[in-house]
Amino acid sequence: MASAARGAPVGTPLFARLRDRLRAHIVSGALAAGSKLPSEAQLEAEYGVSRITVRQALAELQAAGLIEKVNGKGSFVKRPEPPPGLRPLTGFNETMRQRGHKAMGTVTAPRALQADARVAAALRVPPRSPVSAITILRLVDGEAFARHTIWGRRSLIARLAAEDLQTNDVITIAQDRLGHRLDHSEMEISALNAGAQLARALGIARGAAVMCLAIVGFDANGKPLLFSDFLARGDRFRYPITMGR
Repeated sequence: MASAARGAPVGTPLFARLRDRLRAHIVSGALAAGSKLPSEAQLEAEYGVSRITVRQALAELQAAGLIEKVNGKGSFVKRPEPPPGLRPLTGFNETMRQRGHKAMGTVTAPRALQADARVAAALRVPPRSPVSAITILRLVDGEAFARHTIWGRRSLIARLAAEDLQTNDVITIAQDRLGHRLDHSEMEISALNAGAQLARALGIARGAAVMCLAIVGFDANGKPLLFSDFLARGDRFRYPITMGR
């Protein structure tokens, strides 16, 4: 029989321990989006807690938007929705299509690498840790718009590469199909001059202006999931920002 208390600080209420155990299973993907949770009776028996404890834990998971209850059927893991702060990474294709453009990409095969200092710092892993990268040449109306390179754990990049990255956005796939839950992103915007290789890829002159969006997407546990460089043509790139007071 599993214990709801395993790994929990002393004094943590039983319902919170069970809530956190179930939450960890959901966030890790062990309980995939759309899957049915064990019944209240099954959770009561498996974790050795009362029915009231089970119901309180499930109520908190529902309030957090992780599960939904369906009358007569039980509780199910909700499909995650990308937070607004992740739009630069999640919504490029969608945004272009909403503006009336045709958006797609050409994808390279995953490359197994050792993390250099920059990638290691972004993903919070030791330098030379095993990672993989995949590069997507983003096309808008048939013309090169940006070169998008994504680094992450080798297993995750391999799973992403097996999906349709030509027409879908990276984090949308990671959430909707692979079950990862994204909480927020950190982004740094800078400008650079295109080197010879990047200039050829984007169809621009060597030394032309390029905008760089370096983005780290964090999961619901606050851990970096993916690191991304989005290098866009300076003559075509627009990134509107609305700021409150």
